[in-house]
Amino acid sequence: MKVLILDSSTPTPFVAILEDNITTFYKELEPYQQSSKHLLPLIEKEHLKTLDSIAVGRGPGSYTGIRIALSVAKALSFALNI
Repeated sequence: MKVLILDSSTPTPFVAILEDNITTFYKELEPYQQSSKHLLPLIEKEHLKTLDSIAVGRGPGSYTGIRIALSVAKALSFALNI
C-alpha cells in the first residue's frame, strides 16, 4: 500500500510517502515557509500515479496549516479517485 502523508500543522511542514510502512520519499519546507504556496510543489508527479491513500497530520498545531493540508488532500483524492 502506498500512502501520501501531508503535515503542515507544525512549523516545518513535510510531505512523505510510505510504501508498505517504509518511507520511500520525504521532503520538508524550511521552517515557517508558507505551506499554502509550497506544499503541493513538494509532491513529485510520478508518485501520484500509484497512490492508494492520503493521510493528513491533524495537529495539534496551526489551524490554517491543517486546513491547507486537508484542502490539498481533498483535491488530490478527488482528482486521483482515491
